[in-house]
Amino acid sequence: MEYPKRETLETELYDGLKSRLLEYHEGLFDEEKEREGEVLVKKLYLDPQDACVPDEFIGEELLYAVKSKYYGFFSVIRDKVQTDYLEKKKIHYPSISILVDPTYDDVTNVVVIFQNVVLCEYGAKAWNFAWPSVPELQKEMADLFYQMRDRLNQYFVEGTRYRKD
Repeated sequence: MEYPKRETLETELYDGLKSRLLEYHEGLFDEEKEREGEVLVKKLYLDPQDACVPDEFIGEELLYAVKSKYYGFFSVIRDKVQTDYLEKKKIHYPSISILVDPTYDDVTNVVVIFQNVVLCEYGAKAWNFAWPSVPELQKEMADLFYQMRDRLNQYFVEGTRYRKD
């Protein structure tokens, strides 16, 4: 099976993150659409974080804002794994699930699962869930993609495929 080269993957994931953030927050900043995607990524994931989530992204519920910050990031990677791996294997159901246990004062935990296999476990404080540069953000996204893909591949190769209840 062909996998995209890392640089292409990093760009696709980053563009996917911008698009996802525009779906959630378009119009939050007075910028043209392409520029606004960059601003959204910068505010949520690149700027030094003074709080768990920048004030512009907090609605009525702080924990929901924290959860959205993580979910937006991981959902882009999950969608890419589903299209580039599961769909090529003609597996459309069940989908990959993302579980986020948000907190604003301690570590927020994220677990990504497919059936009975854990594809990714991730924990970070919300104000530390940021990167110093776009290349480092892209590298982290690609690393997580490869981790999830490799765990799925191992899952299928080991023959545990579908759990029969």
